[in-house]
Amino acid sequence: MTDATRFDETDTTLIPATEGQYGTVDDGLRQDPEAPQRPSLRRAVREDVGHARDFARQRAIAARQAVVEDPLRSAFTALGVGVIIGMMLRR
Repeated sequence: MTDATRFDETDTTLIPATEGQYGTVDDGLRQDPEAPQRPSLRRAVREDVGHARDFARQRAIAARQAVVEDPLRSAFTALGVGVIIGMMLRR
């Protein structure tokens, strides 16, 4: 970047320091500062982490329900997975 531009942390656009108009790398200067803005990378990552957290919670609830509904099958499944992992680590 040159001295004439700076990066706006709330959006992924370049702002010319002298003109005060919004511009992007793709379309040059944007004449309308009221145009819809893209979400920032930080906000997008936070939303994705929130979705992943919700998905993990739902899967944990489903796993608990499966154990409650059929505990013997769950125990043998865990035992079998443990034996397989132990055999793999033994080699």
